[in-house]
Order: sequence, then structure tokens, then C-alpha cells
Amino acid sequence: RNAYNLVLHKHGELLYVGVQREVEKQLKKTGADLARSSDPSLLENLVFAWDYHCMTLTMVKDILMYMDRTYVQQKKKVPIYDMGLEKFRDEVARHPKIRDRVKKLLLNSIHKERNGEKIDREIIRKILNMEVKLGVNSIQVYQEDFEAHFLHETKQYYYMEGNRNIDSLTCPEYLLEVERRLVEENARSQNYLDSSSEKALLNIVEEQLIVTHHKTLVQGKTGCFYMFRNER
Repeated sequence: RNAYNLVLHKHGELLYVGVQREVEKQLKKTGADLARSSDPSLLENLVFAWDYHCMTLTMVKDILMYMDRTYVQQKKKVPIYDMGLEKFRDEVARHPKIRDRVKKLLLNSIHKERNGEKIDREIIRKILNMEVKLGVNSIQVYQEDFEAHFLHETKQYYYMEGNRNIDSLTCPEYLLEVERRLVEENARSQNYLDSSSEKALLNIVEEQLIVTHHKTLVQGKTGCFYMFRNER
């Protein structure tokens, strides 16, 4: 009711700026606390902080609904909920002692999974979903903070695997391995990546494992020509 009266009596800016400052103050503390987390607990603590922030932000948005509908629209301000997302992005997700560590932990987990180890897929899904939402109507944060690095790592990983396997496996064995990898990466897209990553991810796998080695796969000792000639 007090928030409604402030806006009604033309004090919308006072209320908006006050809320903005308080959100920023709280998130600076959250960022500083998270920055002290050890690597094994950082992702879990970040998810907890994110969930709590979203819950709090939803309540604040509901309380300030009238201001969002009037003052915010009239003055072309960022809506309260979106402002809260932007502050979390700047003060927490992109904190100088958090951003790169999160990226490294995510990429290391995916590397381990590709090598056959079990990982916590759910926590990765939650972190990546957070990054998508922090883009506020875009996927820019997800692309800049994770996807670009992920696709680069993927290219390097399959470049090395392709070179290793093309020399040690027969063509049929190699193609079965390619099929297995494509199935795995498709599952990865479904399990925790944003759907926007799927096409680029599968294109990289095909490029590094098939296109790069197409001559060997067709003309090699056990390649397609050999199998056709020997009806295999």
C-alpha cells in the first residue's frame, strides 16, 4: 500500500531508485560471499543464490506491480524484475572472481562426461538456464559466458579424437564411433544445453570427425571403396 501511495503522489522515481540501490547492495554482498566459495561448492552455492534471488524478486515485483504499470512504462525504465536480473548478472554472475571459475567448472564437467565419467547434469542445467534468463529477452549472456567457449572446446576435443581414431580404427569401427558421439551430443543438448546450441554443436562434431577425414573414410584401406569392392 505504501508503494502504491508513493507512486500515486508522483514519487515513483524515489521508490524505483531506492529499490534499485537496495537490490544492488544486497547482490554486491552475495557476489562477495560467493567469490569466497571453494570450487567444489561454487556451482551449488550459485544455484542456491540464484533461486533465492528469483523468489525474492518475484515478491518485490508483485508488491511494486502498480509502479511497473505506471511509472516504469511512462518513464521507459527497465521493469523491476528485469532490473533485478541485470543486477544479478553484473554483481554476481559476472563478478571477476566468479565468472571465469564457473565457466571452467562447467567445461571441465562436460569434458569429464565426454570421457565417460558421471557428472551432476542437473546443476549444469540450472546454471545454463540461469545464464539464458540473465540475457533478459536474449541469449547474449549464455552465448558470451558459456556457448562460445563450449563450442571452441568441442572443436578441439573432436579434432584430437578424430586424428587419434582415424589411425587406430577401421572405417566401420570409426563410423560407429562417430554415430555414438553424435547420439551423445544430441542427448547433451536435450539434457542441459540451451536448444540454440544444438545445430552448431552437431555441425562441429560432423566437421571434425567426418568432413576432415572424408578422404580416408572413402579411399582408405578399409574405407567405402574397399567395402564396396569386397561387398562388406
